[in-house]
Amino acid sequence: PLVQIPDMQTGAFGTLPSLADVNGELAVLYSTKEGRVALQIGNQPKQLVDATARIQKGGSFFKLWPSEKTLYAGWWSHQSGKNVYLTSSVDGGKTFAPVSMVNDVNDVLPPFTLTRGPQGVLGMTYQDERAPRFQAYFNRSTDNGLSWPRPDQRMDSPPSGGRSSDVHEPQTVESGSSWVSAWTDNIQVDGKMEYRIISRRTDNAGLTWSPPQILYSSDHHISSLVVRALDNRLVVAADELNKGIFGLTSTDY
Repeated sequence: PLVQIPDMQTGAFGTLPSLADVNGELAVLYSTKEGRVALQIGNQPKQLVDATARIQKGGSFFKLWPSEKTLYAGWWSHQSGKNVYLTSSVDGGKTFAPVSMVNDVNDVLPPFTLTRGPQGVLGMTYQDERAPRFQAYFNRSTDNGLSWPRPDQRMDSPPSGGRSSDVHEPQTVESGSSWVSAWTDNIQVDGKMEYRIISRRTDNAGLTWSPPQILYSSDHHISSLVVRALDNRLVVAADELNKGIFGLTSTDY
C-alpha cells in the first residue's frame, strides 16, 4: 500500500530517507520539516526516535538496519559537534531504547556502517577529522548500542614523515563470522602520489584487528569505494580515475 509522509524534509542529499522492510511493512526513517528524526512504519503514526538524544535537531544521513530480532536506526548531526547517533527497537519499531552517541567527542563525518556480532556486540566504522585531513575510526559496543567506550579506536596508520592521513570512505561488512573493514587513502612515495585501498580484519567482533593490508594501489585517484560480503565471499569495487570501475573478490579473506 501507498505510504504517505506529508512532513518529510527534502532537497539536500543528507535528507534522503532510509527504507527497510519491518515485518512486511515499509519503514521510513527521515527528517521532519522541523529537523526532527522520525520513523514511520506503513501508515502507522510517526514517532520521533530522537526524543532521548542529546541533540534533537539537524539529523541527516539516515540509516535503518533491520535484523531478525532488532531494528537499529542511526543518523548523523552536525549540531553541537559532528556525531553519529544510534537507537534500537526489539518490538518491531513500537518502542526504542535511549539514543546513544557512538563516537568520541570529535568531528565525525558520514557515511558510517554498523556491524553486528554475538551477544549484543555492535561495531561502528566512520571517517573523522579530529586531526588534519581525515582518518578512519571504529567503536565497539557490548550492550546492543546503549553505550560506547571512550576513546574510540583509530583504524588507519599515520604515514611516515609526519604527514597526516587522508582516508576516505571507511566501511566495515560482516563476512561470515568475521568483520572486514576497508577504506581508501593516498600517500606520497618518492615525490609521487600513490592511491590505495587498505583493509583490516577481525575474527572476534572488533576486539582485535589484523594489521592494515594493501589490497590495491595505483598512481591514479581511487574513489566510490563499495565493499559487500555474502557469507564468506567478499567483493571490493571502486572507480579508478581515467581507467574506470574495477572489482576485487576473495573467498578466504
